Amino acid sequence: MKIRFISDLHYTDPSLFSADKAKVHDFYIKFVLDQLFSKSADLYISLGDLIHTGTELEINNTYAWIDEHPEAVTKFHHLSGNHDLLLYDRSEWPNTYYQGNYFQSFTGFHVLYLETSRIKNSSNYGGYISPGTISWLAERIEQTGDEPLLVFAHHPIKNTSRLSWRTMMHVDEDCNLDMVLAKKRGPAFYISAHNHCDSILHSGQWTYLQSACELEHPAIKNIEIDAEHLSFYYEDLETPDLAAARAEFLSDMPFRSEERRVG
Repeated sequence: MKIRFISDLHYTDPSLFSADKAKVHDFYIKFVLDQLFSKSADLYISLGDLIHTGTELEINNTYAWIDEHPEAVTKFHHLSGNHDLLLYDRSEWPNTYYQGNYFQSFTGFHVLYLETSRIKNSSNYGGYISPGTISWLAERIEQTGDEPLLVFAHHPIKNTSRLSWRTMMHVDEDCNLDMVLAKKRGPAFYISAHNHCDSILHSGQWTYLQSACELEHPAIKNIEIDAEHLSFYYEDLETPDLAAARAEFLSDMPFRSEERRVG
């Protein structure tokens, strides 16, 4: 079983750049997406913030590039990031690659996709999980027993990853996500993004993986699972051409100050 994933791609509406910089930005984003699908896998995942300002053009362009890869129809899953939902609710997005909070069981292990992003809320970009979803999560965790569980989400849990102690850089504590996860028996992995830097933390039965922003550290992350092992590794995408492209457009992107993080 192989899973390939990316995080925080932040594709930005071309109208916010000059024509030349928009062309370079499109090249960069499409290159990363093409590399995601360049090798065979059982699952392909975006951990959120696929787009940046939330416009319909951003949605249409990124999904059109993903549509170029036929395997995406059945294997690609797009979790929502806070930037993805700035203007449109997920019900207003194409439903091609989105299934909401979703649980899959495979031979010997389980995968859970957890939605953590607020809707149309630019002032609070921290994570939130409704009580109903927390109850659903608790039931799924109980269902997994002692078998390994992988949870994919946009927001990390406070104090489990680099920068996750900061305000709005984690799921709200009063959601009690950590208390629910603590009930898991057997090995488990929580894979998140949002904070634009890589980190790994082992605590109890949980391993917390945080994935960096593709605009700062372009890479495809890979998880491979067999009957005895789970392995995690990075596929570095950096090239001189990619670095030059990034240098050309990145300073013109409309980031908030806290998003200019170097992992």
